[in-house]
Amino acid sequence: MTLHLDEPDFRCSKCTARFIPFRKENLCPDCGCGIESDEYLNFIKRLAGSMEINKVTYGFYHPPVWLNNRFSDRIQSLTFNVFEALEQAKPKDGKAFLSHLINKKLNFATDEKYLAKHLEDITLEVYKIYKEKRFDLIEYEPSKRSRIKDWFKTFMP
Repeated sequence: MTLHLDEPDFRCSKCTARFIPFRKENLCPDCGCGIESDEYLNFIKRLAGSMEINKVTYGFYHPPVWLNNRFSDRIQSLTFNVFEALEQAKPKDGKAFLSHLINKKLNFATDEKYLAKHLEDITLEVYKIYKEKRFDLIEYEPSKRSRIKDWFKTFMP
């Protein structure tokens, strides 16, 4: 089972840009308008937690099925993907790799160019938890159902 953070979409009151105000004091990543919010302060920890659950459950951060219903789902999905790339590449400098990947390899629509910096900020906060908790060492733990299913396959031609 996947964990969608299911946060309501937050829009800047000045320019209506969508973003996640994950700090106590935030600047809109598009227009720079100052915004105070404590509504999303646990977003980074919850995002890292969902990554951890997915890695244990599925063996990778991005679950096999994912639906982007809300903006927070999209941010989760992008974050999952960049951390998958990080683990496949195994770079010496993880922060530099993530920043380069987000700013040079991901393509955002013209009216969403501001999201690159915003996603980078979120990803680098998650990276701190990733390093602290050693997510790179998390191992896949097959469910009882999948272990039984695999066992039955040994009897089937």
